[in-house]
Amino acid sequence: MAWIRGNLPEDALFLVEGYGIYDGTTIAGGDAGWWIPLLAQRQNTMPPQYAILNESPIQPDYTQRMVDLVNSLETVSLDSEEGTQLLCREGITQIYIGQGQGKVGLNVIQLFSPDELLKSERYNLLYHQDRVYVFALKLDTCP
Repeated sequence: MAWIRGNLPEDALFLVEGYGIYDGTTIAGGDAGWWIPLLAQRQNTMPPQYAILNESPIQPDYTQRMVDLVNSLETVSLDSEEGTQLLCREGITQIYIGQGQGKVGLNVIQLFSPDELLKSERYNLLYHQDRVYVFALKLDTCP
């Protein structure tokens, strides 16, 4: 988190792992990425689950957009045209993969893996330590 805070712009927006709960009506974080706003002072796609259920987002459609994003990423690869366009539409600039690799939770589907992103020409690896990765969506990927 200190590396993110010290090396990435304040307007960075992170895609982080998540999974659907309560019959897909809301989502929860699948690794430490949901701590990015608090510990790295950058925005992410997955606020703590309690906030989604108990607070009103600044953007009225935010919760449904993020639920739709997670549901879509369960079936679409980030390395596909459709996957990267999902990120472009939301203004996502970075991808965070934590120690849990998106597998924190009972029977969750990992939305994306480091191997997938390392092989892709759409993303650049910015940081890697242990099982933590930070990737950037290449600037020329979005229109």
